[in-house]
This record gives sequence, C-alpha cells and structure tokens, in this order.
Amino acid sequence: MALGASGSYARFGLNDENGGARGLGGWKLACPRFQQYPFESADLLDGVLACGSTAPVLIVAASLAPRPGRPDWNAFVAAVERRLAQDYSCEADLGVRLCKRLPK
Repeated sequence: MALGASGSYARFGLNDENGGARGLGGWKLACPRFQQYPFESADLLDGVLACGSTAPVLIVAASLAPRPGRPDWNAFVAAVERRLAQDYSCEADLGVRLCKRLPK
C-alpha cells in the first residue's frame, strides 16, 4: 500500500474487487466487516460505519454507491460519504479510493 508498510485500515463496499487486500500483508483490519451488502439491515450498517470511522485508513470500493429500492443501504452510503468529506483525504486509483484520516 502506498501509505506505508503497516498500519490499520477498514473497508467499505461489496465483495466485487479482484484482490482488494493485495499488498496489505503488514496491515491489520480494524473492523470485522470487510464487505457490506445492500440487503443488510440499518443496524448492521450503522455498526460498520461506527467501527470504520475509527480507522486511520479506509479503502472505499467503487461499489459503495446508491442502489434503487435500498433505503438503508443508500443512507449508509450517504453517511460514509459525509464522514469521508469531513474526516479523510482520499485519492482514487483503479476504482478504489484510499482515504487517510485528516489530522485534527
């Protein structure tokens, strides 16, 4: 990972990436939910956001996008995007955003 040889990260998005964790051998997953789905409950997605928001680095898949007829998912996507805009600096690379927490 371009951000360093080790650290802690969380990930938002579906399981649609080819090798999404490639190159992260020294990195530790900060949250147990590595992938999320539009059919999951608001409570579960709220927990994912709460945990992910504590990570210093986020990997955000292109699949983190609104879906018709999925209000809980769409609220989750909007909440993640708000958090990214407030607390992280992101760079896009091949359909994945790498986001690093801004210093406070």
